[in-house]
Amino acid sequence: MAYSHEDGRLVAKPVRGPNAGKEFEFQAFKSLEFDPGTKRKVVAGRRQAPIYTATSAAEPKLSGDMSSAEEYFRFYQFCHGTGQTPTRNMQVTFSFTLTRPGVPTHSWRFLRCQIPAPGFKSDDNGVAANKTEFTVEDAHLDGVTIYEQ
Repeated sequence: MAYSHEDGRLVAKPVRGPNAGKEFEFQAFKSLEFDPGTKRKVVAGRRQAPIYTATSAAEPKLSGDMSSAEEYFRFYQFCHGTGQTPTRNMQVTFSFTLTRPGVPTHSWRFLRCQIPAPGFKSDDNGVAANKTEFTVEDAHLDGVTIYEQ
């Protein structure tokens, strides 16, 4: 048995600002994608087999599509404060928890994510938020970082 998209709950908590530590739960995200951004390079030598594999710094990102531009506008204002100039280097922690009866619960935490400015896409289907990408500094699966130290 696998998880369905409906089994996920996406919550964000600003690290600082007027609502620091308070939860904002998303209702309108229609897709979510995490790219751990790990990079490996095979170092070749004079023989056919590689000498070793080198790991370089990851460039992780969390991206999602929301069916409601209004929800992202509210989230942006929740982080920065309504009617205020945006806070420089605003960061949030995202939590994405997957729960389904008969399947183990898994929890992802994305730490120190940067909040991009809001945008939108308007067409005959309504006004939706643009695909939004958040840079991530660390990601934990069930409480443990996924990155090599």
